[in-house]
Amino acid sequence: MRADLLALNDDDLASLANRGLARRARQEAESSALACEFEETPAGDITARWSDGPECRLPAGARLTDARCTCPSTTLCRHVLRTVIRYQLSQTSAPAPKGENTSVSANAEWSPAEITDAQLDAFFSPAELARWRRDFEAGHVIQIWTGAKPRAHLHTLGCTVNFLVPRDPRYAVCDCAATAPCGHALLSIWAARKMPAGQTAALVSTAAEISAASDDAALSVLGQIEAELATFAATGLARSSPLQADTWRLLSTLARDAALVWPADVLHDIAELHTAYLARDARFAPRDFLALAAELLQRADAIRSGVSPVPPLFIRGTPRDRETEIASARLIGLGCAARTWKTGTEISAYLQDADTGTTLAITRAFAHEPGGTPKSFAALARTFALKGATLAAIGRGQLLVKGGRRSPSGRFIAGRAPVSVTPQACAWETLRAPLLVSSFAALREQLRAEPPAALGPRRVAARLAVCPVAGAGEVVFSVASQEIRARLADAEGGTAVLAHPCVTRASAGNESLLAALRATPGNVRFVCAQARLEGAELVLAPLSVVFENASGRTCIQPWVDDAPPQSGPDNRPAAPEKLSSSLSIAATAADALHDYIDELQEHLAETWLLGPSATAAESARLAALGRSLGLDALVPDANGFAQNIGALLALTVAADFAFREYATLENFQILPPPFTSH
Repeated sequence: MRADLLALNDDDLASLANRGLARRARQEAESSALACEFEETPAGDITARWSDGPECRLPAGARLTDARCTCPSTTLCRHVLRTVIRYQLSQTSAPAPKGENTSVSANAEWSPAEITDAQLDAFFSPAELARWRRDFEAGHVIQIWTGAKPRAHLHTLGCTVNFLVPRDPRYAVCDCAATAPCGHALLSIWAARKMPAGQTAALVSTAAEISAASDDAALSVLGQIEAELATFAATGLARSSPLQADTWRLLSTLARDAALVWPADVLHDIAELHTAYLARDARFAPRDFLALAAELLQRADAIRSGVSPVPPLFIRGTPRDRETEIASARLIGLGCAARTWKTGTEISAYLQDADTGTTLAITRAFAHEPGGTPKSFAALARTFALKGATLAAIGRGQLLVKGGRRSPSGRFIAGRAPVSVTPQACAWETLRAPLLVSSFAALREQLRAEPPAALGPRRVAARLAVCPVAGAGEVVFSVASQEIRARLADAEGGTAVLAHPCVTRASAGNESLLAALRATPGNVRFVCAQARLEGAELVLAPLSVVFENASGRTCIQPWVDDAPPQSGPDNRPAAPEKLSSSLSIAATAADALHDYIDELQEHLAETWLLGPSATAAESARLAALGRSLGLDALVPDANGFAQNIGALLALTVAADFAFREYATLENFQILPPPFTSH
């Protein structure tokens, strides 16, 4: 009896081939019109002869992908898949041979750590093992989940390994292009051996722990950064020297030389914002500057303390987090998003590299015309972002590039060669993990393990996910929250809430999405969205929604779509409901807690911009308001910050942490400790 074949389910077979092939194989295997004769040797070699002609051979000890079929296919074919399924059916219906236990614990939990070195020696030479061991010890952050179907996600390499069969490395399937088991499976197995006993999920850092006391170079740079921030906060951006932007760049270089990759990246962004302010550029926004200052303070404090539960490689960054050259690539569009501030708008198109699975973003900022009405997001997205490619076309198509660079945070900078944009079929089941998740339950699991945003890797596509969807229901436009909301269901019965904020500048896309959801809720197939947890609820803020009808798939980008195209009754209606009047209705009063945190953020941003002396009166007002709400950990100094810069730095961190991570008062009891100068 082949225990490995009995352990494979339909999802496993789909991951080895594709879902359509696995579905057809299941139908044929269960059909009474097809007969199959099995011949199994004592060693476990299986030969299956089908009544419609094909003969499949599944050698013992070989990978399923090494099975042979007499059909013309050169890859894993449906005949091999249906052989596996029919074999499973035959074993469950046939009586057990005397003395042989045919029960296979398909749901028994196990860990990749149970795979032995002797098993690995059969697939890797001593030289390969030594090379991968050096890579392992150089430092990776690997997330491990044990269970009936363990998996591992290598954060530092952006790939995922699924262990399909208990204690069998042949079925350690990675989403890279290498044959299983690949080196990433090896790293995952070694990481699983470092998991604390009794845990079913863990975030494992493979590098030796970095002692802050022994890392003199990093400590020295952190001291310079903190001193510069304290001096800068005392004067404010408006009163600082024009040469301050060069100081930020110098500190960024020093941080990168000290292996503080992400702090260096933050300093680079601060320098760019400072330069934008000096140039009166629309890209400057005080709240953005505040967020960067808070992130830098949090990372510096966590690195110095050395006791953060977040892996140090997440906080500091790794040598792999660097600008990367891209020779040529096919980038699959995932949709567009819009971000606004008082003086401008930023449109971002998100893509995934079809070969590596890396998620990228192409962004462009637009200044508002003085005294004029800001353009719609659709009009801005029609602007050419690259040679011959608009942002909207990039978001819904596929981009073929020859040359370019990817920044450490995942922004794509095109080379000199022209690019081409072609339509895509939205076959998103072929996208790569971890962007593509298998179910809403898997996405919830990923989000629960995410570190705080200010301490994790600085990725533009952080918490972006593509989710397969079986259908939608409970479609409404909420006047109170000014959102389109719907309840999505996946193939496993899990649910999530789709929530898209409606704004006047995206009215056409809003109307298109709402009309399609109401007309054909059962046609929703995929959602690409920023994912978050609100209590036990999974909430998806969509960049794009893919619908499927008899003529194929279409993609709606609610942020940047122009007038919805006319189409048949089974897709999107020609005359969608208008929301313009609804958008003018004022939303109900926001929660006082959220109002206060927002006011506090605005106040702190103004303080960093103008200096603490200019905002003392507002500090006193907010201090009284915050205490009346019971938020003693989130109140400014009633006398202002001019004589207490340490309090300004501490409140910058606490307010940012509250704004990013928490939505209810009960959570504030676990805010980070106040920042202290060193």
